[in-house]
Amino acid sequence: MVAQTSLLIQAYNHFVHFVLHTKYQKEKRRVGKNAEEATHKRIAKNRERLCDARKEFAIVNKFPKRYVDVLSHIGAHSDDEFNHQRNVHKIKTLGYCSKNASKFMRALDIVMKNAAQQDPSSSQKRRVPQLPQQPVMSTFTAASKGIAIDFYDPSWYHQLVPAQQKTIPNTKAVVFLPDASQSLLPKKQHHPDEKLTDSSFTCKYWDILVEPYGLLADDSSDDDSDNAEGNNGATGNDSEDEGHDLDAKSPDDAEEGDDEEGYNGNGTDEDEDEDNNGEEEEEQYSDNDQNDEDVQMQDQHHGVDARTLTILEEDEEGW
Repeated sequence: MVAQTSLLIQAYNHFVHFVLHTKYQKEKRRVGKNAEEATHKRIAKNRERLCDARKEFAIVNKFPKRYVDVLSHIGAHSDDEFNHQRNVHKIKTLGYCSKNASKFMRALDIVMKNAAQQDPSSSQKRRVPQLPQQPVMSTFTAASKGIAIDFYDPSWYHQLVPAQQKTIPNTKAVVFLPDASQSLLPKKQHHPDEKLTDSSFTCKYWDILVEPYGLLADDSSDDDSDNAEGNNGATGNDSEDEGHDLDAKSPDDAEEGDDEEGYNGNGTDEDEDEDNNGEEEEEQYSDNDQNDEDVQMQDQHHGVDARTLTILEEDEEGW
């Protein structure tokens, strides 16, 4: 019995007035809502257990890292429904999962089933998956982000908006063989390309696996734009090699500088022209002086007759 009545009252109030009241409101809005949520939680928990079991099996058996990365996402696993009559789990189809990825999961189920037969302790806990004759769609519609592009269904991918096409899938890598049913075969039948590194595998199968998603056209357009930018840059470099002096002054600056220095447009400076003109004048003056010494001046009377000149001379002597 509860020793403290106050704690019992608090627990009663929480359960009756909060938990049951919340369930009542949900059931009031839509009949069967509480049962649906309980089933959803149970399936989600089973899905989480399936994810952990597959991931642990892949790590123990040293599967390629790209396989482990896919199995690490809970959204990569279907929400199988347990059939009590047949004691099997009915496999449901994820709307965003590609058919090739489903083949890989079925191959993984076969390998895990065969391994469980050799371990009696684990066979009791091993679930038995079974594909229904008619596909049953999963109730989980939200896809996990970051899985390689070939995990997702191409038709589902094309229905996404451009922003989601860039954020949900990993558009830089591929993970499955073109025929994923050839994956995880026994050692003698093992596909040699499964031993490739993630980057080498992507380089080899990229063109084949991403073609249905239309990513090859995007890659080619990006390459064309890069080549165009590279050609533009090369053209710019060639123009510099042709003799464009980036340090040279502009024509306007050159004209101003030439005006200051006295450039007259004929290939000589004005100062040089003035000096040459001065030397020529001095030579002319020197020639004139020599001519003055050799030639005697003659008296010439301009505009006055001899009589008038005699009268003027007499007047000057009178002063």
